[in-house]
Amino acid sequence: MTWSVTLLVLGGFLTVLVIAYDHVSTRPGHEVATHQRDYETLCEGRPIPGAPAYTGSGVRPILVFEDMKDHDPRFFSRVDLSFGLEPDRVYDPDADGVQLVACAERVDEGEQVGTCEYGFHRSLDGADIPLHLTDVEIRIYEARTGEPVGEPLEVVARDKTCPRTASYNVMETERAAVYTTPATDQYIEAIEEILAD
Repeated sequence: MTWSVTLLVLGGFLTVLVIAYDHVSTRPGHEVATHQRDYETLCEGRPIPGAPAYTGSGVRPILVFEDMKDHDPRFFSRVDLSFGLEPDRVYDPDADGVQLVACAERVDEGEQVGTCEYGFHRSLDGADIPLHLTDVEIRIYEARTGEPVGEPLEVVARDKTCPRTASYNVMETERAAVYTTPATDQYIEAIEEILAD
């Protein structure tokens, strides 16, 4: 009888932990965004209820975040698509005007297409790290609700610019790799295609 009571109590405790985790991991990170970076939480399933509603089809004020790193937890960084574009505030909106958030994640690794040279701490020799093509999945969410908008799209990232930094275990340099990222025009074409449906 004692074992069954203990297991019942333990099972109930674990159920409460799972429910609590689910609630915490999906509840809004912010009620209202004050900075563009606040919208990163959409890529983790956490909406911003105070954001403006998505006002229909077509490209609306949108921010793009990408996670191309090899670590957990995921780390999304903002992608600036406004460089060289007319200042229409679609791809570089003020924080209080964002209607959509696009999240890009590496889903597959392809062939090596180059090498990136990194010089690290002066006591290390630095490293040449292989640059691989990568397939990236782009998803778009309504900022206010966190609901998906359109169907996800996969692209082969073609920007072969070496990342500014590389992080890896110094003892495992032979397994280190960096990855291509989508070019600005690839992001814009993908966003337009997803939102055209």
